[in-house]
Amino acid sequence: MPYDPLLHLFCHPWELQTVVHMRRTWNRPARVQMDPVLAPTEPWEGTSIVTWGTAHRDPETGLFKLWYEAWNAERPHPLVSLVCYATSTDGVTWDKPDLGLFEWEGSRANNICWMMRDSAPWDYLDSPQVLVDPQAPESERYRMVIYARVAAIRRHAFFVLTSSDGIHWTWHDEPFLTETGDRFHCIRDDRRGEYWLTSRRADLEVWL
Repeated sequence: MPYDPLLHLFCHPWELQTVVHMRRTWNRPARVQMDPVLAPTEPWEGTSIVTWGTAHRDPETGLFKLWYEAWNAERPHPLVSLVCYATSTDGVTWDKPDLGLFEWEGSRANNICWMMRDSAPWDYLDSPQVLVDPQAPESERYRMVIYARVAAIRRHAFFVLTSSDGIHWTWHDEPFLTETGDRFHCIRDDRRGEYWLTSRRADLEVWL
């Protein structure tokens, strides 16, 4: 990789030594509380909350926004996993707002922001990740990458959803990557204007 003066290792010792009137002090992290900050408390959240999702702090409001996967292997496809939304002012206490978007057992009073529908050809979703792109068009300011399975051919692929507010999402049918593994990480390089993604291979043995 060519030299880039804007890239820095976090707290590189050499850089600290060259800064005047700065001293490195080691602090020991302390657990805020013993209980988990987020747990499955609602029927639609199933048996576990999976933090494949993403937490962002809104720079304008200071509010923490969290998109997470609610999982229950005992539910039939496509309801094994859902994407839910929560907010927090401190990152410790989380609220699950009623979004009124998707019906669950006869009611829309839930915090589900995305779920696969029975009529869709995709019967499974996993590992949702949300990116905030301030340079994107307003309607695509939020972008969610998910790993999904096409039921008819049992083929897995990566798909993108877009949103203007991180709550109301639009699904895009064409996958941008196929024959890939389930676990991945996606980031945006703002300087280059590129998205970078690392993923397990389809055989789930090697990271690419």
